[in-house]
Amino acid sequence: MDTNDPTPSAINGDTRLFCIIGDPISQVGSPLLFNSLFQQHQIAAAMLPCHVLPADLSVVIKGLRRQQNLGGIIVTVPHKIRVLRLIDSLTPEAMTTGSVNAIRRNMDGSLYGANFDGQACVRTFQQLGADLRNQSVLIIGAGGAGRAVADACLREGASHLRLVEKRRSRAIRLVRELKARFSHAIIDVGDHNPRGFTRVVNCSPSGMTTADAMPIDIDQLDPGTAVVDLVLKPVNPPLLKAAQEMDCRTANGNTVLAAQVDLIADFFLIARG
Repeated sequence: MDTNDPTPSAINGDTRLFCIIGDPISQVGSPLLFNSLFQQHQIAAAMLPCHVLPADLSVVIKGLRRQQNLGGIIVTVPHKIRVLRLIDSLTPEAMTTGSVNAIRRNMDGSLYGANFDGQACVRTFQQLGADLRNQSVLIIGAGGAGRAVADACLREGASHLRLVEKRRSRAIRLVRELKARFSHAIIDVGDHNPRGFTRVVNCSPSGMTTADAMPIDIDQLDPGTAVVDLVLKPVNPPLLKAAQEMDCRTANGNTVLAAQVDLIADFFLIARG
């Protein structure tokens, strides 16, 4: 074996480590995408999945902070909001949205958080040929991803944004925050009826298991609506299957994830030559 081979299969003492933390963790796609990037560009780095329970988040972040060869952490469900209080500084976007999905460990051990969920979702809609300006957007889920996506859609000029969330009080709080920043749009809390909405985004975990209810009332979905589902596994969740049968443009969570790999790599200061 070539000991100078920087691919994950040749991990050695010079390897720079990255990880993704979440609960559950089996659905994540970041290790595959980033390890492929490392191999393609001959970067001595590797990304690993770390199953971290909510009760253990604080102690895990404290330990990772001390990991001298750690380059960064990707954060997924359900830690994107709670992790804010455990890190040192935030990008303006992460501070505004109150959600983090990427953390860079600096040389001094300080942790710097960012969020690229919103930018990646906007890019995904653009890839579908579905701009957001003057469009009505229905977002299911007001957690970490939902907060970032809502902010990004409004920044892109969405004229009406509705939040659907099991914990209605959380959605109401987010609507209040968004109204303070975006006076041009109608922003409200509603039910699962997508009729009249030209863009739909599922930012909730609904669809990850066969027992989950459909995140929207699919019978009310207008044909031609652009539908994005952030669920990573299964690759084609029930929402997208049903939307495709109604001639809707669709994109899955893996498409959204791929749209932010370069953004996160730049944030992690990964030099790709």
